[in-house]
Amino acid sequence: MTFDYFQFYNTQNITESPHLKMKHFLDLLRTFWLPPSEKLPKRDNHEPVKHVYSATQLQDAGLKFRKGLSNCLFDINFKKGVLKMPLITLDNSSETLYRNLLALEQCHYSDKAYITDYVILLGFLITTDNDVKLLVRKGVMANLLGNDDEAKDLVKKLCTNIVYVNMNSDYHVFCRELKAFYKKPWNRWQATLRRDYFSTPWRIVSTIAAVILLLLTFLQTIYTMFPIKGSNRVC
Repeated sequence: MTFDYFQFYNTQNITESPHLKMKHFLDLLRTFWLPPSEKLPKRDNHEPVKHVYSATQLQDAGLKFRKGLSNCLFDINFKKGVLKMPLITLDNSSETLYRNLLALEQCHYSDKAYITDYVILLGFLITTDNDVKLLVRKGVMANLLGNDDEAKDLVKKLCTNIVYVNMNSDYHVFCRELKAFYKKPWNRWQATLRRDYFSTPWRIVSTIAAVILLLLTFLQTIYTMFPIKGSNRVC
């Protein structure tokens, strides 16, 4: 009966099984959200991730956000400058739900705190209301809280007073890759070119026209300085 009651959260269509051992109904919700045990990332004794650049900072560096197609909320991956994240919905029930799941992991799954990993990562990405706007615009977040500040504040509150030891290996790797991506000057230069000169058809046309004009001016200067022999001959 409990399994059926919480089917709304069963986005991965996990089937009821006697092998599923639950400590609490929150444990069932956690099971619904986590990937199958054989697909859970490893957890190594590496240093915890202490900083990742925000969503808007990463976009300014050329990173692209795209909606992931996985039914597992935590199935996030970063490849070739694209960060794919399944859709997360924030509404009036989100704070209570996430707080209880975080508390469950803090008490019973401190060495397998995968939901905590996700919330910590979300806290890195969202530090201002502009980060929320960006994620909503890119289709990786649905904000039903009324305004962007509320969503930002919710994420900030969820990340407060969490006992955070380490992050799963998959997240740890791509957090390191995100920081490396941001620090490459070439990525930021490319992003600036696309944003300032090639973001719309009109800007593309204007940029091409400016380049052609500059090239013609350069050729005219060269011709003036080094005229072709015989070009001034009077017939």
